[in-house]
Amino acid sequence: MWEEWYTQKIKAKVLSNAVHMPSGCLVWQRSCSGGYPQIGGRFNGKAWIRRVHLLVWEWAHGEVPLSFYVGHSCQERKCVAVEHLQLISAYDQTQAAQTAQMKPTRDTDIARFMEKVEKQPSGCWIWTATPSLAGTYGLFWLDGQNMGSHCASVVLFHKKSIPKKMVVMHSCDDRTCVNPDHLSVGTYKENMEDMIQKGRDRSLGSRNTQAKLTEAQVLSMRAEYVDRPGEIMRLSAKYQTSPSDVSGIIYGKSWKHISVTLGTDPFIGPVFMEMPPKGEIHHRAKITEDQVREIRQLAAQGLGPTEIAAKFGLRKAQTSQIIRGKAWSHVV
Repeated sequence: MWEEWYTQKIKAKVLSNAVHMPSGCLVWQRSCSGGYPQIGGRFNGKAWIRRVHLLVWEWAHGEVPLSFYVGHSCQERKCVAVEHLQLISAYDQTQAAQTAQMKPTRDTDIARFMEKVEKQPSGCWIWTATPSLAGTYGLFWLDGQNMGSHCASVVLFHKKSIPKKMVVMHSCDDRTCVNPDHLSVGTYKENMEDMIQKGRDRSLGSRNTQAKLTEAQVLSMRAEYVDRPGEIMRLSAKYQTSPSDVSGIIYGKSWKHISVTLGTDPFIGPVFMEMPPKGEIHHRAKITEDQVREIRQLAAQGLGPTEIAAKFGLRKAQTSQIIRGKAWSHVV
């Protein structure tokens, strides 16, 4: 490639810019590209740049064959010692690259995990990194996926995977804790029973965000219940809840954790049966009673339900029921 005098000049430059190490490596001290040493210059007016270890190989063994690479037996990319250089096939090079990119060891995972943990005097390991969408459990990237930090703790320290349909439970009741000694694997049923036993069920009773009553009101409702007509409606009006809610409470379909015998303090007063609102006073009424009469008059004059519905902004089915008297039957 070059004349002999120029080749000798470059060899001298390589030797002057490399240092012998106790390991036997001849380590390049100047510029590198991608971790590999490089050198450049100008010959016959043309600039050139090459990787140093390739030049050293070519000076000792000739050109590198096609589909081969020059690798390092010492695993030191900056080494330019010819005895540490070796030919590697394209296949072996690919395998080596894939091995280098394989998932980290468990020791690496544990070290990365512990960087995000703050140990407390109570024994809990509090997760300090990324929280989940729920805002309580942490998230940790492990084995190619995001998982709860408490689940990752079980996988890393208990050295076992979590079976399907199983959950990780906390003995300390702190969701942010990832101490493996505070964690165990159980079924969803076991987790719910543990939660209820410890009084942590947020869906139970008045702690439920959808609850309309308190435990005291439910106790009072069941105690004063008397089996007679209109009693459900009376309790519904008194406690400002729907009749279906009252029925569920009285017959034990809801608030099952509240136990009291029905009628232990019965209500003796009269029951007033209020008729449900109907007609134009109903909160969902779209028309008035006068308009109902007008609709029926138009129908008697031969106008069809489709035309009448369009005029009053109703559906055709609603209009037909009004005309036949199945709806608004109390309007004459």
